[in-house]
Amino acid sequence: TEKNRGVAWAPDHNGSLGLTVFDRHTGQTLWKVDAAASFLHNAIVAGGGRIYCLDRLPKRVEDHLRRRGQEPPAPRLLALEARHGQIIWQRTEKVFGTWLGYSHARDVLLEAGAAAGDRSPDETGKGMATFRGADGTLLWEKPELAYVGPCILHNDVIITNAGSYKASQGAFRLLDGT
Repeated sequence: TEKNRGVAWAPDHNGSLGLTVFDRHTGQTLWKVDAAASFLHNAIVAGGGRIYCLDRLPKRVEDHLRRRGQEPPAPRLLALEARHGQIIWQRTEKVFGTWLGYSHARDVLLEAGAAAGDRSPDETGKGMATFRGADGTLLWEKPELAYVGPCILHNDVIITNAGSYKASQGAFRLLDGT
């Protein structure tokens, strides 16, 4: 069903109101899940038999609501079972990101941002956190780390980008953030 999101949503194409999973052989719908706010397109990633997604409004929409005295829905990070769509785990505290990456080899989910000169102004460029993919256990976080994104996952390393006269913040170990 179509939700009336108001004027702030008119230019927004960063998210979807739900996810639908299809059988790739038959085209049959397997399951659907509605977003409480919006599933950000840069923050949907699959691996390990799970689909991870950030359910949150773009920053400009959150700001629009707050200016009108309304509190936006709390952002949440979800892990869904890929075959049936059940929620395996979710986090609602300290959800900050606009981009997700996943390491199948280490079963680690990276929550980060993708702020860069050629990206949406809603993208964050501050904060990183990693979680155990199977159960959502926080491995490490660097909430104040500012960088240009999106990050690159290569084996056991997270590489930050450089661009638009900004230097890279370097590389970090996936498992401990050092």
